Amino acid sequence: MEKNSRLLTVSESAKGDPKILLTGVWVNDWGFTIGDRISVTKTGTREIVIKLDTPALKWMEMRRKKELQNQLIAAEGDLNYHRSTHPDLYDNILPNNK
Repeated sequence: MEKNSRLLTVSESAKGDPKILLTGVWVNDWGFTIGDRISVTKTGTREIVIKLDTPALKWMEMRRKKELQNQLIAAEGDLNYHRSTHPDLYDNILPNNK
């Protein structure tokens, strides 16, 4: 076996499907960290390649950005509804501050 190879066993998931689990300090030693997004690609018959897709910190910030965008959309909807039901409260506000 090559120096950068690991011998793993295909086991069974709770649903009875085949499962390959990569766990151990060696995963970190090879440059992966908890929370990283990875891609798994079949390259040939019974061969796969695992690559880092998005580092954990960047992936966390991407999820946070999406969450903030969703909150902004909801807040804008709430504000528009409030403005339509209470227009008198918005008469004295400059257009770019509505």
